Amino acid sequence: MAVPGTQSQEDRLKDLLGIPRGETRNAFGNGCHGGGVELAPGGSAVPVKRLASDMASLSASENQTPDPQALEFRLASKETATLQDENVDVEASEITQEVVEAETIVDAAAEKRKAKKKARIDKSLARNTGAVLHTIPLEALAPVQEKVTWDQDPELICSYNWQESSDGTNVVFVPGGPPKWTPPALPYKLQPDSGDHCTDLNYGRYPSRPYAPMFHAIESMKPNFKFNDVDVVAERNNLRTLLEFCQGKNFGGYRLDMHLVDQTLFLVKRQEKYWNRASAGQPSYGYNFEEHFTRAEPGLEDATNHYRVVQYPLGPLSVAVRFEADACYISPHEEEVPEPPVPDSQPKERQRYNQKAPIKAVQMGEDTPCSTIAELKTQSYKPEQCLSYSSYVDQVWFGRTTHLLTGVYDRQDGTVRRVAYKDTREMAANWEDHVQDALQKMVTLLGELRNFLTKMPGPVRAAVLVREERDGPLQIREMDFKHHIVEHAFYQRHWNRRAQPHLAPGSFNNTHPYGRALNDRGRGGRGSGRGSPYFSNQGTSSIPPGPPLLPPGWTMHYDTSSRRPYFVEEATARSQWEPPLPPPLPHYGQFLRRGGANNSRTVLDGRNTTSSGRGGYGGYGGRGNHRGGHGERDRAGRNFGDTDYDRQGHTSRGRGAG
Repeated sequence: MAVPGTQSQEDRLKDLLGIPRGETRNAFGNGCHGGGVELAPGGSAVPVKRLASDMASLSASENQTPDPQALEFRLASKETATLQDENVDVEASEITQEVVEAETIVDAAAEKRKAKKKARIDKSLARNTGAVLHTIPLEALAPVQEKVTWDQDPELICSYNWQESSDGTNVVFVPGGPPKWTPPALPYKLQPDSGDHCTDLNYGRYPSRPYAPMFHAIESMKPNFKFNDVDVVAERNNLRTLLEFCQGKNFGGYRLDMHLVDQTLFLVKRQEKYWNRASAGQPSYGYNFEEHFTRAEPGLEDATNHYRVVQYPLGPLSVAVRFEADACYISPHEEEVPEPPVPDSQPKERQRYNQKAPIKAVQMGEDTPCSTIAELKTQSYKPEQCLSYSSYVDQVWFGRTTHLLTGVYDRQDGTVRRVAYKDTREMAANWEDHVQDALQKMVTLLGELRNFLTKMPGPVRAAVLVREERDGPLQIREMDFKHHIVEHAFYQRHWNRRAQPHLAPGSFNNTHPYGRALNDRGRGGRGSGRGSPYFSNQGTSSIPPGPPLLPPGWTMHYDTSSRRPYFVEEATARSQWEPPLPPPLPHYGQFLRRGGANNSRTVLDGRNTTSSGRGGYGGYGGRGNHRGGHGERDRAGRNFGDTDYDRQGHTSRGRGAG
């Protein structure tokens, strides 16, 4: 139905050919079922209905990109065409010129939309990124020696469902559960998908920390689980994207944010949008197929997508993969076929969520074995073709999903005629043999990304992985504004701190990624300051204030995310947390007449602990000028110190902050 005030494609076509709009019969013939342009001599007839259909397919809508090749209206002859009922002469060359002009207009509109879309994608890829740090071409990836295969069952780490709510809360049901496969009697007619659908609720509802609901679920299901032995944490689709790059497929315009927590690499997808709108011009039935062929378990009626996190080996790496599970499939048995639900004809509206509300985990549902998880797909019926699984076999492989159910429907009316079941293990085994080289290269790529972040200065080690061009390399870019992808409380509970026996408490670099020193407190030499034994209490002096003295070529910078200073050698661009050895200080001990003063105190204030000790300074001749250590600990977590030497004695200052 045409929108009031606009021209339909058929009216535009009639205007183009000079035909009155009011005609109810075929404009090129006397009958209602055909007729054509009689080209003399030996011309061919071109039905107006087909031409109108071709022009309609080139509609310059916002949601469809026209294909100019679909317009097959061509007149090879420039002879005079005669309209059989009107005897009006129309020059074929004039018609051809008008059609060419129409093609040009459609092409220009298509190019404009493509350029606009590319600009949006480029802006999304470049957001919060800096300079290119490293480039990874496909040719530089060598496959690992170990075979990458699905040869064992995965271990379930956690599972959960988001609650469908519009009251501003963020609630997850743990362990939740996927809907149960309960197909209605066939044939069954589906309505086309409509409205807006979120591709991933973890990003749609909590984009700042999309892995937060996973940790809330782990707190309930496996509170003692440790990530120290997990090399990579990623979404299933993140791994599929990297595999396609390793296969040499030409596609581009995607981005993954990378975060290193202790020694575990987290991959976070960043894309232009996380909501898709169903297109009326290209009807699909996937969402409605899932809705009408499954039933929610008791207590989970208001639950939405079911997410699972499983752990398994990926060659030499151990990975934890999160994915959405479509259904729970139990082996077929005799039971009553349920009544089909009443199709919902109302389009699904986009929900508005409070993305800053804290997440609350509620115990609901029962544990679902990994062996019962099923993937649901739909395919249109094509008599001349068999069902094809090639486009999503990698999906079931990375999710370790053993059941695949495909609804086969008529393209004309969406009626599901049959459901094809397939056990995916044999199919997945054949697939992994076929793409084994690419799988081994992907493992190499994951290892390189992890090692690259390990060498970055801490405590927040993060970067952006981008592929801008369809056939271009991967680029690692700086991340301008870094933040912890895992909350501090979750880090404390799910990572074991690595022992550093060569570092004393309160010393430099004695930190984990959140800035706390060992034993959760920074210490200086509290109460250990002493003056010269020869000239005790004979004079006064002080150590010059200000930042620590640095050797030439070194500068001190400040990390805003961790609120800690770090030091950079300008010549090599090498950075480190601890200050370099400073140059010798001037002689301060020559006129010292009093030493031995010693003050120390300890303040306990909630999470903050401050301890300090000050000693006096050496006497005449600068014998062993020493100032007691000074330690502080605050919530931000800082740990730094320096040691300064004078000409005859020495002065040491140590500061530690948890």
